Amino acid sequence: MKKALALLICTALVLAGCSSVEEPTAVTGVSSETSESLETTETTLPQYLEHDYIPEGDGYFSLFDEGYGTRIKAQVGGTCWANACSTSLESNYKITTGEDIFIDPISIVSEVYGRDKEEGFFLAQGVSRLNAGGNGYQVVFAAADGLEGYFLSNADSLDPDDMETIKQSIREHGAVYAGVPDNSSTKGYFDNYITLNDNPDVDPDFEQDHAVVLVGWDDNFPADYFTYPPSSNGAWLAQNSMGGISLYWISYESPLDEVVSFEITDAYSDAASYDCGFFDSVSTGESTSVASVFHHPGTLAAIGVYTASDNETVTVEILDGEFGEILSTVSGTFEHMGFHVLSLPETLDVEDYTIAATFDGDAAIESFGMEDVEWGVSVITASHEGESFIRVNGEWQDMSLEATAEMLGAEGLLNNCCLKGFYVTTQ
Repeated sequence: MKKALALLICTALVLAGCSSVEEPTAVTGVSSETSESLETTETTLPQYLEHDYIPEGDGYFSLFDEGYGTRIKAQVGGTCWANACSTSLESNYKITTGEDIFIDPISIVSEVYGRDKEEGFFLAQGVSRLNAGGNGYQVVFAAADGLEGYFLSNADSLDPDDMETIKQSIREHGAVYAGVPDNSSTKGYFDNYITLNDNPDVDPDFEQDHAVVLVGWDDNFPADYFTYPPSSNGAWLAQNSMGGISLYWISYESPLDEVVSFEITDAYSDAASYDCGFFDSVSTGESTSVASVFHHPGTLAAIGVYTASDNETVTVEILDGEFGEILSTVSGTFEHMGFHVLSLPETLDVEDYTIAATFDGDAAIESFGMEDVEWGVSVITASHEGESFIRVNGEWQDMSLEATAEMLGAEGLLNNCCLKGFYVTTQ
């Protein structure tokens, strides 16, 4: 089994120590509150400032210029990750439907770290959820099961070094979540622009400890507009939620981390799911088959799956009852690791049914949880007999049993596989 994504999640929970440049800005309404208050504040857009250099022409793009800008928020405590994710979700909905929505970042924090649940992310006693930090993957897991009436329809984990794919995602799907460095000594104020160029070559304390959304880019943004000038022109336009800085430019030479492109929909009314997230993957050979048996009546319209690697093909069968006759089949190939939704050819009225999925590589699973003692964050996973299965040597084996884990040489319980059923309301 692979722990790559699990390690990404655990090592990314430290996003509360964000700093800011001490230059004047035209942004107002920034909150310095760090208590457990459930208020969400907003900033205003910057007032017009004079610039000698104006981004325009070839090599420049901005969602704001295209009419797809979204409200700029002011984070509470260390919730930059939740603010960035909520903005990315809002941005995708606007670019898809043309309509503005509001997804409260504090609701995201509560959804991720709430205690009224059997499994998921839990904080140690005395750790404030507003200062615990977080990352985009946690929001992928939460939104896949539904968030304020919306459901995740796709989430691609992008290569931080693949600039062209990131640009394409911004243009087609809206603001892209990204982890970035945030050392105030590497920020600058040039020609009324706030800029940042931070990387290990210029910063001995380099750390990617902040989250923003990328809302545009300029391939010609001047290199001499940075405290530590990069070797060439070019920068990302970032929308921020912290320190009175609403929009700023991040040099292409500042490494990105945990880049996620979100897509959401309001097409579904409910979801059937056992997993609390994709923390590991399992393989039984060239292909891996897993299944979940649901007892959830309704009109089934689509299936949600996680892919554990890029360019993975998934074939899904909907079976009557517990591994009965085939009711529907759908398949797809997904370019990026992440969460994806497959629409059924026709909706199905179901009561008891099985989702069986075959991956041409590893299958995503919950695994046995983990704990980050230093930062006070734990992942607790749970499963029950009769929920999730994996096919081993042609036979379906219950994933909640130790004997199944032993068959595969796993370190601990596999717990649930990561399959979801999405429902629609019919008149």
